[in-house]
Amino acid sequence: MVRERGDLPVAELLELANRVITNLPSAVIYFKFTCEKCGSRQAFDKPYLLYSHGRCEECNHITNIKTGGFILAATYRGMDWRGEKRIGQERN
Repeated sequence: MVRERGDLPVAELLELANRVITNLPSAVIYFKFTCEKCGSRQAFDKPYLLYSHGRCEECNHITNIKTGGFILAATYRGMDWRGEKRIGQERN
């Protein structure tokens, strides 16, 4: 298993993510993992979802996710960093 410096075990990662969301309601979290084959950092494209497996866009390997991290994105008026509506919010 390749573990990137700073990666946390899944249970700790989810606990930290929940604390961030509770204390910073405008936060948008995208979970990420390190490919166990090539070591490339990968991120899931749907916010708040951490899957048990992830496919590497570099080498196509499927990693069983045991550790990971997350990207903390801020929102602006209900929009995420890509300009898309945040889950649970309607675009005006």
